Amino acid sequence: LWFGTFLLDLGGITPFLYCFDDREEILGILDRVTGSRLTYSYGRFGGVTMDIDDEFSRQTLAFVDRLRKRFPMYKALVEDNVIFRERCEGVGVISKEVAFDYGVTGPCLRASGVAYDVRRAEPYGGYEAYDFEVPTRTAGDCLARFEVRMAEMEQSCRIVEQALAAMPGGDFKPPKIVKKLKPPDGEFYFAVESARGQFGMYFLSDGSDTPVKHKLRTPSFSNLSSMETVLRGTMIADTIAILGSVDVVMPEIDR
Repeated sequence: LWFGTFLLDLGGITPFLYCFDDREEILGILDRVTGSRLTYSYGRFGGVTMDIDDEFSRQTLAFVDRLRKRFPMYKALVEDNVIFRERCEGVGVISKEVAFDYGVTGPCLRASGVAYDVRRAEPYGGYEAYDFEVPTRTAGDCLARFEVRMAEMEQSCRIVEQALAAMPGGDFKPPKIVKKLKPPDGEFYFAVESARGQFGMYFLSDGSDTPVKHKLRTPSFSNLSSMETVLRGTMIADTIAILGSVDVVMPEIDR
C-alpha cells in the first residue's frame, strides 16, 4: 500500500497498478479467513474468532513466493529509475539527532542508522523465536527510507514463513471470551512495532474496567512533527517526496 501510493504521488502510475494487484491478493486471503476485506474484527484476547485451515497456509505461502519474484522487477522499475533517484536521493534528510529530538521511530529512524525495532528491543507475540534482520541505512533521506521499507518486505516474508511453520494445533480461542479488562491499580504501557514505527498504549488504572486515563502513542504524530525541521530549506516539490517517504497516515495524528 505504501509502495504503490508513494510512487503514485511521484507520478509513477505503473508501479501503483502492480502494487494494488499484490494488495488484492492479500485482501482476498484475509477476506476468506476473517470474512472482511478491510475492517477486520478477528483478534480476541487469548485467540481469534475463527481458525485457519490448510488452504490459508497454501495461499499465503504462494503469495510470499509470488511477491519475492516481483522484487527484482520493482527494483528495475523504480529503484534504478533515474527520475526516481533524483527526486529522492539527498532529499528530506532526517539526521539521527533530529530523529531522537522528535521521537521518530520505525523505518524513518532505521533509515537514519538506528537499528531500533520494538520486536527486537521488547519482543512480544513470539517474535523472540523468529529469525529476521532489522534493515538500516545511514543517509536518512527519502531514498534510504524507501530502501529500508523495501528490505523490510523481505523480512516480513521470512517472518510469515516461520510463523506458519510453527503454527500450533489445538484451540484457537479461550473457553471464555474476555469482554472487560480490570487491570490492577497503577500505570501500564505496552508498545508494538507497526508499519510506521512504535505504536503504544498507556493506561492509568484504578482497578475498575474503565481507565482513569488512556493515551495512544502513534508513530505518525512524532514522525510528522519532525517535518518542522526537515522541510526547512527544501523545495515545495520535495514536500511530496518527503511526506510520501515518511508515510504519514493522517488519522494517526488526530488528537
